[in-house]
Amino acid sequence: MSAQDQLPPPSLPELYCSMGPAAGLGIWHFVFATGAFVWSPGLRLLFDIDGMEAPSVELFDSFIHPDDRSNGSGIEAFLGGHHAMEDEFRIIRRNGSLRWISHKGRVFLDADQRPLFAAGMVRDVTNRVEALKARDLAQARIRSVMQTSLCFNWVTTVDGGIPQAPGWAEITGQTVEQASGLGWLERIYEADRERTRRAWLHSLEAKTSFAAKYRLLCRDGVTRWFIARNEPVFDARGALVEWFGVAFDISDLKEFDETFFRRLENPGPTGALVRSARALLDWSINDLAEKSGVSISSIRRFESGEANGARDQTMDRLARALSQAGIEFFQIDNTGTFVRLRTDKRVLSSHLGSCHDSTV
Repeated sequence: MSAQDQLPPPSLPELYCSMGPAAGLGIWHFVFATGAFVWSPGLRLLFDIDGMEAPSVELFDSFIHPDDRSNGSGIEAFLGGHHAMEDEFRIIRRNGSLRWISHKGRVFLDADQRPLFAAGMVRDVTNRVEALKARDLAQARIRSVMQTSLCFNWVTTVDGGIPQAPGWAEITGQTVEQASGLGWLERIYEADRERTRRAWLHSLEAKTSFAAKYRLLCRDGVTRWFIARNEPVFDARGALVEWFGVAFDISDLKEFDETFFRRLENPGPTGALVRSARALLDWSINDLAEKSGVSISSIRRFESGEANGARDQTMDRLARALSQAGIEFFQIDNTGTFVRLRTDKRVLSSHLGSCHDSTV
């Protein structure tokens, strides 16, 4: 057996001193009787000071961020209180960089309760603090969106339970307990329920994303369109941990979408058609202005073709007023848009500019 094999194992303090620098860990030791203050190599590396600089209580506390000193952080306040300490604060290293550290310390007393020495451990926790701050910021962003939109989110366990669903009860009137399992489907509009159920069960079985657009029965009695997405959450080993989902009210977008495509299919009355419709009703421009609430000048520009980019609201008002008076705008086999009185078989075409009989 060699002499090296006979060496005793290193003590725990020796291990801390040797391994501390690589682990972002430092320790210190203070003797009250002599004022001796010892720093480990890891602590010096953490503060970015060389091995020649003499350690002191004042030097340690000088690295603490000014905004954190008023909170009682630091060794001087700790040694004066003769109590255990556990704190987190920022330091500004000698090279100017900012780091978050966790500082734990303890004062050891003699039989007469007088302080003998104190020891402490300092660990760099910057990565953890920044990760928590990023998480909190992300959650704050989600809360901000949730508070300004009609939406909700949920967490689903692997077995299908729903322990969390912020906003669900407020929107649907159904409790989280009632929504667990497949209970939430009861609040889905009946025509959308089976389709949504199949997509949900498929995603759970295949452990894939769930995406659906459905109508939701809300607690105020209104049926609203929602778009929902549910994503599986896996741990580092690839095992399914839970599901996280979110749904947003898209009723306004849905209405816009339907209106937009309806306009593409049926652009509405042109100026020539409005003029023809007035002729069928024997209305003057003044009559149409009075019935529709659109100004006389706007109607003249529209009929003359000078306002082809007229706002949808203007065209809707004109079409509504004419429709209430018995006018109907329609298309025949994509040949054009026509106008007629509902009680009249005569049809006026904006393209032909003439009347003809129709059995449409």
